[in-house]
Amino acid sequence: MLQPFVQTLKTAASTGVRWDLWYAKSTGFYMSEGQEIALKITVANPTAGCSIRCYCTGGAATENNNNWSKSWTNMCTEEAARHTGVTYTPQGDSTHPSSRTGIFTFAANYDGEPIVLARTAQYDLTTEGTVQLDTWIDNPSSGSILHGVVSLQITDVSVTPPGTPTFRVSSPGGFINEGDVIDITLQTENITPGTTCTVQVVNTAANSADWIEDNHTQWANACTAVGCTYTIRTSSSGLITFGAGYSDASPIHYTRTSKADNLTEASSEQVDWIFANFSDSTMRIYSSAVSYWLIDTSQNPTPPAFQIKMSPNNPNPGDTITYTLKSETGVTGGGSVVFAQGGDASDADFNISLDDLLTNLAATQPANLSYDTSTNTLTVTSSWTGTASTTRILNPATTATKHTISLASAGGGAVLVVADDVCYIGGSGAVAPFTYASGINLSGAEFGNFLINSNTVLNYYATKDFHIARFPVKWEYLQSTSFGALNSTNTNAFITMVKYWTNTKGRFAIVDLHSFSKLNNVQIGITGSLIRPQALCDLWVKLVNAMQAASVDMSKVILDFMNEPTNLAADWRRYAQATANAVRARTTFTGMIMVEGVSGSSAMNWSTNKNDTELVKFYDPANNYAFQPHQYLDSNGSGTLGSCAVNSNSRVSSITNWARTNGKKLFLGEVAWGDDSIAGNEQCAVEYQQILNRITDADDDVWIGYTYWGAGQFWGSTYPFKLDPSAYDGSVPDTQQMYELLLYNRFTA
Repeated sequence: MLQPFVQTLKTAASTGVRWDLWYAKSTGFYMSEGQEIALKITVANPTAGCSIRCYCTGGAATENNNNWSKSWTNMCTEEAARHTGVTYTPQGDSTHPSSRTGIFTFAANYDGEPIVLARTAQYDLTTEGTVQLDTWIDNPSSGSILHGVVSLQITDVSVTPPGTPTFRVSSPGGFINEGDVIDITLQTENITPGTTCTVQVVNTAANSADWIEDNHTQWANACTAVGCTYTIRTSSSGLITFGAGYSDASPIHYTRTSKADNLTEASSEQVDWIFANFSDSTMRIYSSAVSYWLIDTSQNPTPPAFQIKMSPNNPNPGDTITYTLKSETGVTGGGSVVFAQGGDASDADFNISLDDLLTNLAATQPANLSYDTSTNTLTVTSSWTGTASTTRILNPATTATKHTISLASAGGGAVLVVADDVCYIGGSGAVAPFTYASGINLSGAEFGNFLINSNTVLNYYATKDFHIARFPVKWEYLQSTSFGALNSTNTNAFITMVKYWTNTKGRFAIVDLHSFSKLNNVQIGITGSLIRPQALCDLWVKLVNAMQAASVDMSKVILDFMNEPTNLAADWRRYAQATANAVRARTTFTGMIMVEGVSGSSAMNWSTNKNDTELVKFYDPANNYAFQPHQYLDSNGSGTLGSCAVNSNSRVSSITNWARTNGKKLFLGEVAWGDDSIAGNEQCAVEYQQILNRITDADDDVWIGYTYWGAGQFWGSTYPFKLDPSAYDGSVPDTQQMYELLLYNRFTA
């Protein structure tokens, strides 16, 4: 599924008091009446007496008519009482009434646990349509906050009637580098000519000095191109009017280019586009904002971001191996890195030692590289070209089977990107787990409260003869901090579920890290305070070791390193490479791995998002991998509606051709459609058959399987892709989608 809409408020400084606000529990930016929303406030480096204001606004903020399970004041007061050293004082003003505004104050004996604000939206909070709720923190007594808000839309639980006007921002947002282009698409359905909405750009990167093009000019051009008009209202906002010539099939498409080398050193800035004040009162608004964070990629000096590469990865005794050290960051600063070799190959298995190899490497650029044999440390200067290579030869008589090289930072500002590589001498012996397998996604462990599907559910899907299941899990539930120990309780519960499926039921399990390139809402990256790529490597190495220690049948386990990464394609390709190499080098696992693409891993946008040109460079030392795109059949491919667009099955055509041309394998990790017996979803009966015909038959030289999204016991009854029946004992009929999936269920060993 697309990334839940999350906005995180962070200070620009890395020291001092730091305030953060994010979703602790939610199905995303869109939630239904009757569901619980929980928000988490954390305080880093608190000082005695520090305080923060917290309040809510929007149409759903009112507490009339029992809209919520508890009042704002009671919720905040009860949460403060749960802690040591925390008080809450209602405190409003003319703009923010005290009934939903107050101050949290933290004493010297504050227990350090996050503030969690949780309550349930009552049924009948709203009739047809949606109501917005915004929760804010601001006015810190110390420290600073980049202005922002956590927003969500609360909708009624009835199915959207056919013909209802809908609006959504379909762009995922996320982190971009200086000089990159942001891309916003406004997707609509059943729009009425004359409907208007406002758009406003806010936050620290809203300043025109951060961008090459003018905001108003870009919106005017985007609107004119599809039969709409744009009128300037203020310096930061405008009015969009949907004209008679506008078609839902050709949505408004806005782009803007951020300036290169514009941010200060290692900083980031946030920019939000917010849409509001729709003139059509019947409009259903499923998302009304998108956020981007601009990352400084022009630091001076730029530290080297080291990558190690050996070639070939499957040499034979007597072959020459080339060792290449490189950095793709445009190095203007120096740094040092420590080399280590591992596996069962030692210096005796080569014509020269590791020390001699690295001495030779340094000698290729004596003015820029130096090697210390006492510490195995290679140092590069600021004038290094960014790449250096040398070779050594495997002894013809070697009996070694595995040779690894690993890097460790030795200071000097160096960053590790791809820190491992491995050679399987004589070949890895890895084999693909199957020729073709179809199955389901079993959701739960990625939800806001870490839910584990019962054996009853797993038995149900095994009796349907599905041979593969994808098990999403959120990073934070397995490892709360980067490089930390695994959470034993959660990890054991998750592994127990996977093991039941693999060992007891004898089926294949895709372990999916469902975290959108983030840990605790901090992006993976190599600049500033971002989560380093090696943290992802650390998580996967520990998780593989934990599964092996629990005697999971690893021949039936497939690793899905990251669900729908939100990095740029070039960056994600390197981070995926780092993770693959680390798992191969640091564990004995040679089973299949799957690599997703950026921007929702969208099959239809595989080339648009540059997954095609970047991921084609990815390699697996064990040569046992597939790429995992996702594709939904609704109007914009976002997976938010049960209806299907005409010819949406063809969205996999381009990526199929790409894979065939480049000799790659594909697995459709997420695909779904609504119940085609429901009015408005009739087209799904055509589209699901055609897309499954493509990937199970016509194009099975490229496609090796798929997993339907929407299985698991925790989906609500109104979820359009819900696959589970209301009972698992056969007393109630299967869902329409289950009947259709069984028609195309396939397993080929």
